[in-house]
Amino acid sequence: GAGKSTLLGALTGMRPATAGSVLYDGRDLYTDYAELRHRIGLVPQENILHTQLSARRALRYAAELRFPQDTSSAERERRIGEVLGELSLTAHADTRASSLSGGQQKRVNVALELLTKPSLLFLDEPTSGLDPGLDMSVMEMMSGLAGDGRTVIVVTHSVANLNICDRLLVLVPGGKVAYFGPPADGLRHFGQPGWAQVFRAFEAEPDRDWAGEYRSSEFCAQYVTAAGQADQSAAAAVRVMPPPPRSRNRLAQLSTLARRYVAVIASDRNYVGVLALLPIILGGLIRAVPDPPGLAGRNNGNAPQVLLILIMGACLTGVANAVRELVKERAIYTRERAAGLSAGAYLWSKLVILGLISALQAVVLVLIGVVGRPLPTQGAFLTSLPLVELILAVAVLAVASMTVGLLISAVVNSSDKTMPLLVVAVLVQVVLSGGVFPLNGKAGLEQFSWFSPSRWGFGATASTANLSQIAPQALGTKPDPLWNHSPHTWLLDMAMPIVLSAAFIWLTWWRLNRVSPGRRR
Repeated sequence: GAGKSTLLGALTGMRPATAGSVLYDGRDLYTDYAELRHRIGLVPQENILHTQLSARRALRYAAELRFPQDTSSAERERRIGEVLGELSLTAHADTRASSLSGGQQKRVNVALELLTKPSLLFLDEPTSGLDPGLDMSVMEMMSGLAGDGRTVIVVTHSVANLNICDRLLVLVPGGKVAYFGPPADGLRHFGQPGWAQVFRAFEAEPDRDWAGEYRSSEFCAQYVTAAGQADQSAAAAVRVMPPPPRSRNRLAQLSTLARRYVAVIASDRNYVGVLALLPIILGGLIRAVPDPPGLAGRNNGNAPQVLLILIMGACLTGVANAVRELVKERAIYTRERAAGLSAGAYLWSKLVILGLISALQAVVLVLIGVVGRPLPTQGAFLTSLPLVELILAVAVLAVASMTVGLLISAVVNSSDKTMPLLVVAVLVQVVLSGGVFPLNGKAGLEQFSWFSPSRWGFGATASTANLSQIAPQALGTKPDPLWNHSPHTWLLDMAMPIVLSAAFIWLTWWRLNRVSPGRRR
Protein backbone atom coordinates (compact mmCIF):
# COMPACT_ATOMS: atom_id res chain seq x y z
CA GLY A 1 0.00 0.00 0.00
CA ALA A 2 2.99 2.34 -0.26
CA GLY A 3 2.45 3.08 -3.95
CA LYS A 4 4.93 0.68 -5.58
CA SER A 5 2.70 -0.16 -8.54
CA THR A 6 1.66 3.49 -8.88
CA LEU A 7 5.31 4.49 -9.07
CA LEU A 8 5.89 1.76 -11.65
CA GLY A 9 3.03 3.12 -13.76
CA ALA A 10 4.57 6.60 -13.66
CA LEU A 11 8.07 5.38 -14.53
CA THR A 12 6.91 3.28 -17.48
CA GLY A 13 4.37 5.79 -18.83
CA MET A 14 1.47 3.35 -18.39
CA ARG A 15 -0.15 5.70 -15.85
CA PRO A 16 1.75 8.98 -16.17
CA ALA A 17 2.33 11.14 -13.12
CA THR A 18 0.06 14.19 -12.86
CA ALA A 19 3.05 16.44 -12.25
CA GLY A 20 6.83 16.32 -12.58
CA SER A 21 8.81 14.47 -15.21
CA VAL A 22 10.52 11.15 -15.87
CA LEU A 23 13.86 11.39 -17.65
CA TYR A 24 15.26 8.55 -19.71
CA ASP A 25 18.78 9.19 -21.03
CA GLY A 26 18.13 12.87 -20.41
CA ARG A 27 14.89 12.89 -22.43
CA ASP A 28 11.39 13.39 -21.08
CA LEU A 29 9.61 10.05 -21.23
CA TYR A 30 6.12 11.51 -21.59
CA THR A 31 7.10 14.01 -24.29
CA ASP A 32 9.06 11.46 -26.35
CA TYR A 33 7.02 8.42 -25.39
CA ALA A 34 6.42 7.26 -28.96
CA GLU A 35 10.19 6.94 -29.49
CA LEU A 36 11.23 5.71 -26.04
CA ARG A 37 8.52 3.15 -25.37
CA HIS A 38 10.25 0.58 -27.59
CA ARG A 39 13.24 0.61 -25.23
CA ILE A 40 11.12 -0.15 -22.15
CA GLY A 41 9.78 -3.59 -21.28
CA LEU A 42 7.05 -4.14 -18.68
CA VAL A 43 5.82 -7.38 -17.15
CA PRO A 44 2.70 -6.59 -15.05
CA GLN A 45 1.30 -8.78 -12.30
CA GLU A 46 -1.30 -10.30 -14.62
CA ASN A 47 -0.48 -12.70 -17.44
CA ILE A 48 0.17 -10.91 -20.72
CA LEU A 49 -0.04 -14.05 -22.83
CA HIS A 50 -2.89 -16.24 -24.02
CA THR A 51 -2.52 -19.39 -21.95
CA GLN A 52 -4.37 -21.41 -24.62
CA LEU A 53 -1.30 -21.11 -26.86
CA SER A 54 2.14 -22.64 -26.54
CA ALA A 55 5.04 -20.42 -25.54
CA ARG A 56 6.56 -20.50 -29.03
CA ARG A 57 3.26 -19.70 -30.75
CA ALA A 58 2.52 -16.83 -28.37
CA LEU A 59 5.99 -15.41 -29.03
CA ARG A 60 5.48 -15.70 -32.79
CA TYR A 61 2.37 -13.56 -32.71
CA ALA A 62 4.03 -11.08 -30.34
CA ALA A 63 7.04 -10.85 -32.66
CA GLU A 64 4.78 -10.16 -35.65
CA LEU A 65 3.10 -7.32 -33.75
CA ARG A 66 6.22 -5.73 -32.28
CA PHE A 67 8.93 -6.21 -34.91
CA PRO A 68 9.24 -3.87 -37.92
CA GLN A 69 7.19 -4.97 -40.91
CA ASP A 70 10.26 -5.69 -43.04
CA THR A 71 11.57 -8.27 -40.53
CA SER A 72 11.65 -11.71 -42.15
CA SER A 73 10.04 -14.75 -40.54
CA ALA A 74 13.49 -16.37 -40.27
CA GLU A 75 14.78 -13.39 -38.27
CA ARG A 76 11.77 -13.55 -35.98
CA GLU A 77 12.23 -17.29 -35.42
CA ARG A 78 15.92 -16.78 -34.66
CA ARG A 79 15.14 -14.14 -32.04
CA ILE A 80 12.41 -16.33 -30.50
CA GLY A 81 14.90 -19.18 -30.21
CA GLU A 82 17.43 -16.87 -28.54
CA VAL A 83 14.92 -15.65 -25.96
CA LEU A 84 13.66 -19.15 -25.19
CA GLY A 85 17.25 -20.30 -24.67
CA GLU A 86 18.11 -17.27 -22.53
CA LEU A 87 15.25 -18.05 -20.15
CA SER A 88 15.72 -21.85 -20.18
CA LEU A 89 12.38 -22.40 -21.89
CA THR A 90 13.51 -24.31 -24.98
CA ALA A 91 12.37 -27.66 -23.58
CA HIS A 92 8.90 -26.23 -22.87
CA ALA A 93 8.56 -24.09 -26.00
CA ASP A 94 5.77 -26.18 -27.53
CA THR A 95 3.89 -26.85 -24.28
CA ARG A 96 0.53 -25.15 -23.84
CA ALA A 97 1.10 -22.19 -21.52
CA SER A 98 -1.76 -23.20 -19.20
CA SER A 99 0.12 -26.47 -18.53
CA LEU A 100 3.30 -24.68 -17.42
CA SER A 101 4.11 -23.98 -13.78
CA GLY A 102 3.66 -20.50 -12.32
CA GLY A 103 7.38 -19.78 -12.56
CA GLN A 104 7.54 -20.97 -16.18
CA GLN A 105 4.53 -18.85 -17.12
CA LYS A 106 6.24 -15.84 -15.58
CA ARG A 107 9.33 -16.57 -17.67
CA VAL A 108 7.20 -16.70 -20.83
CA ASN A 109 5.82 -13.27 -19.89
CA VAL A 110 9.40 -12.02 -19.53
CA ALA A 111 10.26 -13.61 -22.87
CA LEU A 112 7.52 -11.58 -24.58
CA GLU A 113 9.22 -8.40 -23.37
CA LEU A 114 12.77 -9.51 -24.20
CA LEU A 115 11.90 -10.08 -27.86
CA THR A 116 12.62 -6.45 -28.72
CA LYS A 117 15.77 -6.29 -26.56
CA PRO A 118 14.64 -3.49 -24.22
CA SER A 119 17.42 -1.71 -22.35
CA LEU A 120 15.10 -1.14 -19.37
CA LEU A 121 12.87 -3.90 -18.00
CA PHE A 122 10.24 -3.46 -15.27
CA LEU A 123 8.52 -6.33 -13.47
CA ASP A 124 5.60 -5.84 -11.09
CA GLU A 125 5.68 -8.51 -8.35
CA PRO A 126 6.99 -11.34 -10.57
CA THR A 127 7.34 -13.68 -7.58
CA SER A 128 3.83 -13.14 -6.17
CA GLY A 129 2.20 -16.49 -5.38
CA LEU A 130 5.36 -18.52 -6.03
CA ASP A 131 6.93 -20.92 -3.55
CA PRO A 132 10.32 -20.00 -2.01
CA GLY A 133 12.27 -22.08 -4.52
CA LEU A 134 10.58 -20.47 -7.54
CA ASP A 135 10.97 -17.08 -5.87
CA MET A 136 14.72 -17.55 -5.78
CA SER A 137 14.80 -18.90 -9.35
CA VAL A 138 12.93 -15.89 -10.73
CA MET A 139 15.08 -13.41 -8.81
CA GLU A 140 18.27 -15.13 -10.00
CA MET A 141 16.93 -14.98 -13.56
CA MET A 142 16.34 -11.24 -13.13
CA SER A 143 19.89 -10.83 -11.85
CA GLY A 144 21.19 -12.69 -14.87
CA LEU A 145 19.25 -10.40 -17.21
CA ALA A 146 20.66 -7.35 -15.43
CA GLY A 147 24.17 -8.74 -15.87
CA ASP A 148 23.56 -8.98 -19.62
CA GLY A 149 23.67 -5.22 -20.19
CA ARG A 150 20.19 -4.04 -19.27
CA THR A 151 18.60 -2.38 -16.25
CA VAL A 152 16.02 -4.51 -14.44
CA ILE A 153 13.64 -2.98 -11.89
CA VAL A 154 11.57 -5.40 -9.81
CA VAL A 155 8.64 -4.44 -7.57
CA THR A 156 8.24 -6.94 -4.73
CA HIS A 157 7.05 -7.32 -1.17
CA SER A 158 9.04 -10.54 -0.73
CA VAL A 159 12.21 -10.01 1.32
CA ALA A 160 13.62 -13.53 0.98
CA ASN A 161 16.09 -12.79 -1.82
CA LEU A 162 16.81 -9.07 -1.57
CA ASN A 163 20.53 -9.81 -1.31
CA ILE A 164 20.49 -10.66 -5.04
CA CYS A 165 19.64 -7.03 -5.92
CA ASP A 166 22.29 -4.40 -6.63
CA ARG A 167 20.18 -1.54 -5.26
CA LEU A 168 17.15 -1.49 -3.01
CA LEU A 169 14.45 1.21 -2.89
CA VAL A 170 12.18 1.01 0.17
CA LEU A 171 8.88 2.90 0.08
CA VAL A 172 6.69 3.60 3.10
CA PRO A 173 2.96 4.57 2.96
CA GLY A 174 2.53 7.85 1.15
CA GLY A 175 5.05 6.83 -1.50
CA LYS A 176 7.96 8.24 0.51
CA VAL A 177 11.52 6.97 0.17
CA ALA A 178 12.69 5.35 3.41
CA TYR A 179 15.90 3.96 1.94
CA PHE A 180 17.85 3.66 -1.29
CA GLY A 181 21.15 1.84 -1.56
CA PRO A 182 22.70 -1.64 -1.42
CA PRO A 183 20.50 -4.21 0.37
CA ALA A 184 23.31 -5.07 2.80
CA ASP A 185 23.34 -1.49 4.15
CA GLY A 186 19.55 -1.32 4.49
CA LEU A 187 19.29 -3.19 7.77
CA ARG A 188 22.19 -1.15 9.16
CA HIS A 189 20.35 2.07 8.26
CA PHE A 190 17.15 0.94 9.99
CA GLY A 191 19.01 -0.59 12.94
CA GLN A 192 17.06 -3.84 12.74
CA PRO A 193 18.23 -7.50 12.59
CA GLY A 194 15.90 -8.46 9.74
CA TRP A 195 13.44 -7.10 7.19
CA ALA A 196 10.46 -8.51 9.09
CA GLN A 197 11.42 -6.24 11.99
CA VAL A 198 11.73 -3.31 9.58
CA PHE A 199 8.18 -3.84 8.31
CA ARG A 200 6.96 -4.14 11.87
CA ALA A 201 8.64 -0.85 12.74
CA PHE A 202 6.90 0.87 9.80
CA GLU A 203 3.56 -0.35 11.13
CA ALA A 204 4.28 0.46 14.78
CA GLU A 205 5.52 3.99 14.10
CA PRO A 206 3.34 5.39 11.28
CA ASP A 207 4.05 9.01 12.25
CA ARG A 208 7.82 8.64 12.24
CA ASP A 209 9.60 10.70 9.57
CA TRP A 210 11.33 7.80 7.83
CA ALA A 211 11.94 9.84 4.67
CA GLY A 212 13.51 12.73 6.63
CA GLU A 213 15.82 10.37 8.49
CA TYR A 214 17.00 8.90 5.23
CA ARG A 215 17.61 12.32 3.63
CA SER A 216 19.94 13.24 6.48
CA SER A 217 21.79 9.91 6.39
CA GLU A 218 25.18 9.09 4.88
CA PHE A 219 23.49 6.63 2.51
CA CYS A 220 21.42 9.38 0.90
CA ALA A 221 24.53 11.52 0.44
CA GLN A 222 26.39 8.62 -1.14
CA TYR A 223 23.75 6.88 -3.24
CA VAL A 224 21.36 9.72 -4.14
CA THR A 225 23.09 13.12 -3.97
CA ALA A 226 26.47 12.08 -5.35
CA ALA A 227 24.97 9.64 -7.86
CA GLY A 228 22.47 12.28 -9.02
CA GLN A 229 25.26 14.76 -9.77
CA ALA A 230 27.09 12.12 -11.77
CA ASP A 231 23.90 11.35 -13.72
CA GLN A 232 23.37 15.03 -14.54
CA SER A 233 26.91 15.25 -15.88
CA ALA A 234 26.35 12.16 -18.00
CA ALA A 235 23.01 13.46 -19.25
CA ALA A 236 24.71 16.62 -20.50
CA ALA A 237 26.61 14.56 -23.05
CA VAL A 238 25.04 14.41 -26.50
CA ARG A 239 23.57 11.00 -27.24
CA VAL A 240 22.65 9.78 -30.68
CA MET A 241 19.66 7.51 -30.16
CA PRO A 242 18.65 5.01 -32.83
CA PRO A 243 15.33 5.80 -34.49
CA PRO A 244 12.36 3.84 -33.16
CA PRO A 245 11.43 0.76 -35.19
CA ARG A 246 8.79 1.35 -37.81
CA SER A 247 5.52 -0.09 -36.54
CA ARG A 248 3.48 -2.51 -38.62
CA ASN A 249 0.57 -0.89 -40.40
CA ARG A 250 -2.96 -1.42 -39.16
CA LEU A 251 -3.88 -4.00 -41.80
CA ALA A 252 -0.84 -6.11 -40.89
CA GLN A 253 -1.75 -5.82 -37.22
CA LEU A 254 -5.35 -6.78 -38.02
CA SER A 255 -4.17 -9.88 -39.89
CA THR A 256 -1.93 -10.99 -37.02
CA LEU A 257 -4.56 -10.30 -34.35
CA ALA A 258 -7.31 -12.12 -36.28
CA ARG A 259 -5.12 -15.19 -36.83
CA ARG A 260 -4.13 -15.19 -33.16
CA TYR A 261 -7.75 -14.87 -32.07
CA VAL A 262 -8.79 -17.81 -34.25
CA ALA A 263 -5.92 -19.87 -32.82
CA VAL A 264 -6.96 -19.01 -29.26
CA ILE A 265 -10.59 -19.98 -29.92
CA ALA A 266 -9.67 -23.19 -31.74
CA SER A 267 -7.37 -24.22 -28.89
CA ASP A 268 -10.26 -24.15 -26.39
CA ARG A 269 -12.39 -27.17 -27.28
CA ASN A 270 -14.92 -26.56 -24.53
CA TYR A 271 -15.56 -23.04 -25.80
CA VAL A 272 -15.89 -24.26 -29.39
CA GLY A 273 -18.37 -26.87 -28.18
CA VAL A 274 -20.49 -24.21 -26.45
CA LEU A 275 -20.46 -22.06 -29.60
CA ALA A 276 -21.67 -25.01 -31.67
CA LEU A 277 -24.31 -26.28 -29.23
CA LEU A 278 -25.93 -22.97 -28.30
CA PRO A 279 -27.78 -22.34 -31.61
CA ILE A 280 -28.70 -26.03 -31.86
CA ILE A 281 -30.30 -25.99 -28.41
CA LEU A 282 -32.12 -22.71 -29.08
CA GLY A 283 -33.27 -23.99 -32.47
CA GLY A 284 -34.61 -27.10 -30.77
CA LEU A 285 -36.62 -24.92 -28.40
CA ILE A 286 -38.22 -23.19 -31.38
CA ARG A 287 -39.01 -26.62 -32.80
CA ALA A 288 -40.84 -27.43 -29.55
CA VAL A 289 -43.34 -24.61 -30.11
CA PRO A 290 -46.53 -26.22 -31.50
CA ASP A 291 -47.16 -24.34 -34.73
CA PRO A 292 -48.82 -26.41 -37.52
CA PRO A 293 -49.48 -23.29 -39.67
CA GLY A 294 -45.80 -22.28 -39.36
CA LEU A 295 -45.28 -18.71 -40.54
CA ALA A 296 -48.24 -18.75 -42.89
CA GLY A 297 -52.01 -19.05 -42.77
CA ARG A 298 -54.56 -16.81 -41.06
CA ASN A 299 -55.16 -16.08 -37.36
CA ASN A 300 -51.90 -17.89 -36.63
CA GLY A 301 -51.48 -17.16 -32.93
CA ASN A 302 -48.23 -19.14 -32.64
CA ALA A 303 -46.31 -17.26 -35.36
CA PRO A 304 -45.39 -14.31 -33.06
CA GLN A 305 -44.02 -16.79 -30.49
CA VAL A 306 -41.80 -18.46 -33.10
CA LEU A 307 -40.44 -15.11 -34.27
CA LEU A 308 -39.93 -13.91 -30.69
CA ILE A 309 -37.86 -16.99 -29.77
CA LEU A 310 -35.83 -16.49 -32.94
CA ILE A 311 -35.11 -12.92 -31.84
CA MET A 312 -34.30 -14.04 -28.28
CA GLY A 313 -31.87 -16.63 -29.63
CA ALA A 314 -30.11 -14.08 -31.85
CA CYS A 315 -29.79 -11.59 -28.98
CA LEU A 316 -28.53 -14.22 -26.54
CA THR A 317 -25.92 -15.75 -28.85
CA GLY A 318 -24.66 -12.37 -30.05
CA VAL A 319 -24.21 -10.80 -26.61
CA ALA A 320 -22.90 -14.02 -25.02
CA ASN A 321 -20.23 -14.42 -27.72
CA ALA A 322 -18.66 -11.03 -27.00
CA VAL A 323 -19.47 -9.95 -23.46
CA ARG A 324 -16.19 -11.24 -21.95
CA GLU A 325 -13.86 -10.99 -24.92
CA LEU A 326 -12.34 -7.56 -24.21
CA VAL A 327 -12.29 -7.48 -20.42
CA LYS A 328 -10.59 -10.86 -20.10
CA GLU A 329 -7.73 -9.59 -22.29
CA ARG A 330 -7.46 -6.18 -20.63
CA ALA A 331 -3.91 -6.75 -19.30
CA ILE A 332 -2.75 -8.11 -22.69
CA TYR A 333 -4.34 -5.24 -24.61
CA THR A 334 -2.95 -2.58 -22.27
CA ARG A 335 0.60 -3.89 -22.65
CA GLU A 336 0.33 -4.29 -26.43
CA ARG A 337 -1.20 -0.84 -26.69
CA ALA A 338 1.89 0.56 -24.97
CA ALA A 339 4.03 -1.32 -27.51
CA GLY A 340 2.29 0.40 -30.44
CA LEU A 341 -0.87 -1.65 -31.06
CA SER A 342 -3.70 0.14 -32.87
CA ALA A 343 -6.97 0.18 -30.91
CA GLY A 344 -8.87 0.03 -34.20
CA ALA A 345 -6.98 -3.04 -35.44
CA TYR A 346 -7.57 -4.80 -32.13
CA LEU A 347 -11.30 -4.02 -32.16
CA TRP A 348 -11.77 -5.04 -35.78
CA SER A 349 -10.04 -8.37 -35.17
CA LYS A 350 -12.79 -9.10 -32.63
CA LEU A 351 -15.56 -7.75 -34.85
CA VAL A 352 -14.56 -9.83 -37.86
CA ILE A 353 -14.18 -13.16 -36.06
CA LEU A 354 -17.09 -12.75 -33.64
CA GLY A 355 -19.27 -11.35 -36.44
CA LEU A 356 -18.68 -14.46 -38.54
CA ILE A 357 -19.38 -16.74 -35.58
CA SER A 358 -22.58 -14.88 -34.66
CA ALA A 359 -23.82 -14.91 -38.27
CA LEU A 360 -23.15 -18.64 -38.64
CA GLN A 361 -24.96 -19.34 -35.39
CA ALA A 362 -27.93 -17.33 -36.67
CA VAL A 363 -28.04 -19.44 -39.84
CA VAL A 364 -28.09 -22.66 -37.81
CA LEU A 365 -30.72 -21.23 -35.46
CA VAL A 366 -33.10 -20.31 -38.29
CA LEU A 367 -32.57 -23.51 -40.25
CA ILE A 368 -33.25 -25.75 -37.25
CA GLY A 369 -36.12 -23.59 -36.01
CA VAL A 370 -38.20 -23.02 -39.13
CA VAL A 371 -37.15 -25.35 -41.94
CA GLY A 372 -39.91 -27.90 -42.48
CA ARG A 373 -42.62 -25.54 -41.23
CA PRO A 374 -44.90 -23.71 -43.66
CA LEU A 375 -43.17 -20.47 -44.67
CA PRO A 376 -44.60 -17.20 -46.07
CA THR A 377 -45.58 -17.48 -49.70
CA GLN A 378 -43.29 -14.57 -50.54
CA GLY A 379 -40.82 -12.28 -48.82
CA ALA A 380 -41.09 -8.54 -48.41
CA PHE A 381 -37.99 -7.67 -50.44
CA LEU A 382 -36.60 -10.95 -51.82
CA THR A 383 -40.08 -12.01 -52.82
CA SER A 384 -39.21 -15.56 -53.87
CA LEU A 385 -36.76 -16.18 -50.99
CA PRO A 386 -38.58 -15.69 -47.66
CA LEU A 387 -36.25 -18.11 -45.87
CA VAL A 388 -33.20 -16.09 -46.98
CA GLU A 389 -34.90 -12.92 -45.70
CA LEU A 390 -35.43 -14.53 -42.29
CA ILE A 391 -31.81 -15.71 -42.15
CA LEU A 392 -30.50 -12.25 -43.09
CA ALA A 393 -32.70 -10.53 -40.50
CA VAL A 394 -31.67 -12.85 -37.66
CA ALA A 395 -28.00 -12.76 -38.70
CA VAL A 396 -27.90 -8.94 -38.74
CA LEU A 397 -29.56 -8.85 -35.32
CA ALA A 398 -27.06 -11.40 -33.93
CA VAL A 399 -24.13 -9.31 -35.17
CA ALA A 400 -25.68 -6.12 -33.77
CA SER A 401 -26.16 -7.86 -30.40
CA MET A 402 -22.52 -8.93 -30.57
CA THR A 403 -21.51 -5.26 -30.77
CA VAL A 404 -23.62 -4.62 -27.65
CA GLY A 405 -21.64 -7.37 -25.90
CA LEU A 406 -18.34 -5.84 -26.96
CA LEU A 407 -19.41 -2.45 -25.62
CA ILE A 408 -20.28 -4.01 -22.26
CA SER A 409 -16.93 -5.81 -22.23
CA ALA A 410 -15.09 -2.56 -22.91
CA VAL A 411 -16.89 -0.67 -20.14
CA VAL A 412 -16.62 -3.12 -17.20
CA ASN A 413 -13.37 -3.68 -15.29
CA SER A 414 -13.77 -7.36 -14.40
CA SER A 415 -15.22 -10.50 -15.97
CA ASP A 416 -17.43 -11.08 -12.93
CA LYS A 417 -19.55 -8.07 -13.86
CA THR A 418 -20.33 -9.29 -17.37
CA MET A 419 -22.79 -12.06 -16.53
CA PRO A 420 -25.39 -9.85 -14.76
CA LEU A 421 -25.08 -7.31 -17.57
CA LEU A 422 -25.51 -10.09 -20.14
CA VAL A 423 -28.86 -11.00 -18.57
CA VAL A 424 -29.93 -7.35 -18.43
CA ALA A 425 -28.91 -6.66 -22.05
CA VAL A 426 -30.81 -9.68 -23.41
CA LEU A 427 -33.88 -9.04 -21.25
CA VAL A 428 -34.07 -5.39 -22.29
CA GLN A 429 -33.80 -6.33 -25.95
CA VAL A 430 -36.54 -8.94 -25.63
CA VAL A 431 -38.90 -6.52 -23.87
CA LEU A 432 -38.21 -3.77 -26.41
CA SER A 433 -38.55 -6.06 -29.44
CA GLY A 434 -42.28 -5.43 -29.85
CA GLY A 435 -42.98 -9.15 -29.75
CA VAL A 436 -43.85 -9.33 -26.05
CA PHE A 437 -46.44 -6.53 -26.04
CA PRO A 438 -47.35 -3.82 -28.56
CA LEU A 439 -45.02 -0.82 -28.53
CA ASN A 440 -46.59 1.15 -31.34
CA GLY A 441 -48.28 4.29 -30.04
CA LYS A 442 -46.79 4.12 -26.55
CA ALA A 443 -45.20 7.55 -26.20
CA GLY A 444 -41.69 7.47 -24.82
CA LEU A 445 -41.39 3.70 -24.71
CA GLU A 446 -41.76 3.37 -28.48
CA GLN A 447 -39.07 5.99 -29.12
CA PHE A 448 -36.77 4.39 -26.56
CA SER A 449 -37.18 1.00 -28.26
CA TRP A 450 -35.68 2.44 -31.46
CA PHE A 451 -32.26 2.24 -29.76
CA SER A 452 -32.63 -1.52 -29.34
CA PRO A 453 -31.49 -3.68 -32.30
CA SER A 454 -34.16 -6.25 -31.39
CA ARG A 455 -36.95 -3.76 -32.20
CA TRP A 456 -35.80 -3.62 -35.81
CA GLY A 457 -34.81 -7.28 -35.98
CA PHE A 458 -38.27 -8.41 -34.91
CA GLY A 459 -39.74 -5.88 -37.33
CA ALA A 460 -37.73 -7.38 -40.22
CA THR A 461 -38.88 -10.95 -39.47
CA ALA A 462 -42.46 -9.75 -38.97
CA SER A 463 -42.28 -7.90 -42.29
CA THR A 464 -41.07 -11.03 -44.05
CA ALA A 465 -43.79 -13.18 -42.46
CA ASN A 466 -46.45 -10.49 -43.10
CA LEU A 467 -47.36 -10.82 -39.43
CA SER A 468 -50.02 -8.10 -39.64
CA GLN A 469 -52.03 -10.42 -41.91
CA ILE A 470 -51.35 -13.90 -40.51
CA ALA A 471 -51.69 -12.86 -36.83
CA PRO A 472 -53.79 -9.69 -36.59
CA GLN A 473 -54.45 -10.32 -32.90
CA ALA A 474 -50.71 -9.64 -32.22
CA LEU A 475 -51.03 -6.04 -33.39
CA GLY A 476 -52.93 -4.58 -30.46
CA THR A 477 -55.11 -1.60 -31.19
CA LYS A 478 -52.95 -0.11 -33.95
CA PRO A 479 -50.93 -1.82 -36.69
CA ASP A 480 -47.17 -1.58 -36.17
CA PRO A 481 -45.64 0.24 -39.17
CA LEU A 482 -42.37 -1.64 -38.72
CA TRP A 483 -44.17 -4.88 -39.63
CA ASN A 484 -45.49 -3.74 -43.00
CA HIS A 485 -44.99 -6.33 -45.73
CA SER A 486 -43.15 -4.00 -48.12
CA PRO A 487 -39.60 -3.66 -49.50
CA HIS A 488 -39.21 -0.18 -47.98
CA THR A 489 -40.15 -1.32 -44.46
CA TRP A 490 -37.96 -4.43 -44.62
CA LEU A 491 -34.93 -2.45 -45.80
CA LEU A 492 -35.49 0.13 -43.03
CA ASP A 493 -35.72 -2.67 -40.46
CA MET A 494 -32.45 -4.10 -41.78
CA ALA A 495 -30.63 -0.77 -42.00
CA MET A 496 -31.29 0.42 -38.45
CA PRO A 497 -29.45 -2.44 -36.64
CA ILE A 498 -26.47 -1.66 -38.86
CA VAL A 499 -26.62 2.02 -37.87
CA LEU A 500 -26.91 1.09 -34.19
CA SER A 501 -24.00 -1.34 -34.56
CA ALA A 502 -21.85 1.44 -35.99
CA ALA A 503 -22.68 3.60 -32.95
CA PHE A 504 -21.86 0.77 -30.52
CA ILE A 505 -18.59 0.08 -32.36
CA TRP A 506 -17.59 3.75 -32.17
CA LEU A 507 -18.30 3.86 -28.43
CA THR A 508 -16.28 0.67 -27.91
CA TRP A 509 -13.38 2.09 -29.93
CA TRP A 510 -13.51 5.32 -27.94
CA ARG A 511 -13.36 3.35 -24.71
CA LEU A 512 -10.42 1.24 -25.93
CA ASN A 513 -8.63 4.29 -27.28
CA ARG A 514 -8.62 5.88 -23.84
CA VAL A 515 -5.98 3.34 -22.84
CA SER A 516 -3.16 5.45 -24.25
CA PRO A 517 0.03 5.18 -22.18
CA GLY A 518 2.36 8.15 -22.08
CA ARG A 519 -0.36 10.79 -21.84
CA ARG A 520 -1.32 12.63 -18.70
CA ARG A 521 -5.03 12.47 -17.94
